[in-house]
Amino acid sequence: MKKIYFIFIILFINFNPLYAHQPFGILNNEGNSHFVNLRDASVSHAFYGEFNSKDEEVLINAQILSGDHLEFSLLIPDKLPENGLPEKNLPYIVLSDSSKNQNVYHAQERIKFHEPFSDMDLIRIISYKSKELVDTNYSLKVVSNNKTRFVVSIGYKENFSTTYADGDVTKLGKEGLDKWYFVEQKSKQNYFLTRILLPIFLGFLFFILIVFIKRFRYE
Repeated sequence: MKKIYFIFIILFINFNPLYAHQPFGILNNEGNSHFVNLRDASVSHAFYGEFNSKDEEVLINAQILSGDHLEFSLLIPDKLPENGLPEKNLPYIVLSDSSKNQNVYHAQERIKFHEPFSDMDLIRIISYKSKELVDTNYSLKVVSNNKTRFVVSIGYKENFSTTYADGDVTKLGKEGLDKWYFVEQKSKQNYFLTRILLPIFLGFLFFILIVFIKRFRYE
């Protein structure tokens, strides 16, 4: 029975790409550029961020140890407004090595999956994996085309005992992940309260006032 549980856990982790990642939030500092230094990009990390306008950038300096390989993906929440954006409005990634060779990766896939640990529905729009590295220092520049929430996942090794990321980032727990994911729902609730319920309530008060004034005049 223990063997069956062990196999189930392994399969559960392997089929959920963000389950074993160290979660970090990208800080919303002033300006359009944000920097992240990742000292070992083979260790699994997930960076949660939000672009507020076009042409914002997140630059991730990723170091790879000899013998390891580089893999990363770019995801968006499977929620409005992100899941309704056309490809031209989604962010893209520019991958550079230390010799300034560049490759640009645009959103060319939409793979949906549910991440049970954080209870998120996500869409993978870019994925990359290479075992033929010619360098050990890479930079991933994530560039915005629109206001968008996004996740950059990097690495494949599980390691929760050591922190390898620094810069414009902060560690996220369940509360921080929920705040990132459910921000759109909160906006909808505020919209419902301020744009629908409030006018109805004010209209009702105005109606009561008119009725009261008419009755007062006739009396």
